[in-house]
Amino acid sequence: MSEITRGVIGMPFDMAMGSELSRRQFHGRAQGLQVEFDHLKAENAGLKTGYEAYEQVVQGLRAEVEALRKDAERYWWLRSRLPGSAYRIAGVIYSEGGCGIDAGIDAAVGKGEQS
Repeated sequence: MSEITRGVIGMPFDMAMGSELSRRQFHGRAQGLQVEFDHLKAENAGLKTGYEAYEQVVQGLRAEVEALRKDAERYWWLRSRLPGSAYRIAGVIYSEGGCGIDAGIDAAVGKGEQS
């Protein structure tokens, strides 16, 4: 709000309404403030809508992270219990321990993606 607007709004009622010119000036400033208020109110509503959409995306990502975390926990639980000897993934026998398991899974996933 400009200093002039502050002055007009802040002037005593008798002074603001004392003449036709001061009434028109006061009314004009009040209308300008109403337009600014309406604009800010609409902008605020848009920001709230954007924030709500952002919150929905964040909630979805949190759920996805939780699901991925559970998948990872299951994988690490299984991986820690496989012996270092031979094991089979997608019909291929591996015998390299933990790193071999990862390579076998990657190879099996890669074959699945190509078909």
